[in-house]
Amino acid sequence: MDEAEMVSDRLAIISKGELIIVGTTAEIKSHVPFRYRVIAPEDAIDTASYPDFVKIGDRVVVYLRDDQEAIGMVAEMLKKGVQAEAAPVTLEDAFVRLAGGELE
Repeated sequence: MDEAEMVSDRLAIISKGELIIVGTTAEIKSHVPFRYRVIAPEDAIDTASYPDFVKIGDRVVVYLRDDQEAIGMVAEMLKKGVQAEAAPVTLEDAFVRLAGGELE
């Protein structure tokens, strides 16, 4: 997905033989309701407070709507002495949300 995002002008997401969306990476990402993601250890996050998250091993990816939410969450993690990282959503995040699955 990272390579597709870097080299493609337009993309199509197809899931189970059905065309889900066609557009630029920015257009595709704009169809998901969140703009940022924060990754932190699972035991440091109260997932009940966040409706959009995915568990990956012992980490949680929390999806947030704006940069202030992401900055605030990372600041809270740092106060607890927990490593966390924030970044804009990726094409992979959009794929998982729009296609309703995971990359294998």
